[in-house]
Amino acid sequence: MALKVLINKIEHEALSEDFQKEYKVEGDQWKLEVIPVGKLDLQDVTGLNNSLQNVRRERLDFKKKVESYGEITPEQAVSHKKIADELGGMSLDEKTKTAVSQREQVLVAAHKTEMSNLTERVTASESQLQISLVDSRLRSALTPELTDSPDLLMPHILPRIRMDRTEAGQYVPVILDAAGEIAASDGQGTPMTLEGLVEEFRVNDKFAPLWKGSGSVGTGQEKGGTPDAGGTGDKVVNLTRTQMEEGKFKSLEDVAEGDVRFKED
Repeated sequence: MALKVLINKIEHEALSEDFQKEYKVEGDQWKLEVIPVGKLDLQDVTGLNNSLQNVRRERLDFKKKVESYGEITPEQAVSHKKIADELGGMSLDEKTKTAVSQREQVLVAAHKTEMSNLTERVTASESQLQISLVDSRLRSALTPELTDSPDLLMPHILPRIRMDRTEAGQYVPVILDAAGEIAASDGQGTPMTLEGLVEEFRVNDKFAPLWKGSGSVGTGQEKGGTPDAGGTGDKVVNLTRTQMEEGKFKSLEDVAEGDVRFKED
C-alpha cells in the first residue's frame, strides 16, 4: 500500500509495527523517512514555493513598469523627467528651443570626449610605433661587423634620431644635431643619413673602444705605448665585457683614456 508522507498520531497507531518504524515523530505528526536516490529527495518545499511565487509576482510587476517606458531606458526616462520638470513653466517655443539646445550640448560634449579619447589613443600608438621603428632601424645599422656592443652605443645615438611620417604614410628616420635641429652631412645642407650618423659615432675617439677595428686604446694601452703595469701609479681597472655592460665603469671617457680595459669573460 502507498504510505503518506505525514500522518497524525491516530494514523500512526493504526499502522503495523513494521510500518511504524518507517516514520519519525516531528511535533504532533509523524514524517516518513526516505533515503535520497541521486537527485530525488523528500523535502519540504513549501517555503521555496512561496519565495518563487513572490519572485514571479515581483518580476511581472517590474516587467509592466518597464514596458510602460516603451523603448526608453530607465536612465533616459529619469533624464527626460528632469527636462520636463525644467520646461514646465515655459511656452511651447521656449520648450522646443531649450530642449534642442540641451540635446545639442549633450551631443557636443559626448563628441568632444570621444574625439579626445581617440586622439590620445592615436598619439600613444604613433609614439610607440616611432620608438619601435627607431630602435629597429638603429639596431639594423649597428651590424655585428661594426660592433659587439650595440646596447652600449644605442643610448647615446637614439636621442639623435627622430621618425617623421611622409605624406604617403611612410616613416623615415631624420637625424638631429646636438641642438635638436635636422643635421646636415655637408656644407650644402644635405640631410644626414642614419649610416652617416653611425659613422660619426664610429670615428669619435670617445666611443672608439666599442667599435671593431677602430684602433682604440681602450685595452689599457697608451697611444704609442704599452699597457700600464702599475709603474706609472695610474689605476687601471680590468673589466669583462659583461661587467662593462652592467655599468661597472664611470664613463666611456675612462675606456677611451685607458683607465678601463677589457678582458674576456
